Amino acid sequence: MILVSQPDFGPAESAAAQAVIESQWVGMGPQNEKFETALANCLGVRHVVATNSCTAALHLVMALPLHTQLSPVQIERIAAEVSRFLKHAGPARKPQPRIVLATA
Repeated sequence: MILVSQPDFGPAESAAAQAVIESQWVGMGPQNEKFETALANCLGVRHVVATNSCTAALHLVMALPLHTQLSPVQIERIAAEVSRFLKHAGPARKPQPRIVLATA
């Protein structure tokens, strides 16, 4: 691993993390909702779903046809964004994932 920079956490970041831990809502809860709302506003979209991993995001993408009224084109766009993230997140030597959605 190549360390690009040292983490820069100060008292404000420590206090924010401590508040989340003390609230007992580490993965979900008010802070997560605030983050999703702020990110949705920043991106100019109505909804954002934060996940704790790309695997969880992929599971959600694959479940979309079963639980939504989204068109295959909309689902393909979402899958493409997840795939694009995976492509840029992993080391260059890893095989690049390709998501293919099939509709009946």
